[in-house]
Amino acid sequence: MGGSPATVAASSVPSKYMLLGLALATWMESYTYDGVNLVLPDMAGTLGVSQDQASWVLTTYLSALVFGVPL
Repeated sequence: MGGSPATVAASSVPSKYMLLGLALATWMESYTYDGVNLVLPDMAGTLGVSQDQASWVLTTYLSALVFGVPL
């Protein structure tokens, strides 16, 4: 009915690796987001746009992050 202990233990190992991978991906995306946030004034100056317009880069990146990491 519930499966043998060996079956239950073997099936939980891949989920641990998947959870570790998801945590690592989320941390890396957050780290990259912070890095882009630091260079935002330089990007705005290079592209010749205002800081408000350049912040759309972060908005787009964050929305890709929200949809991309769970997939």
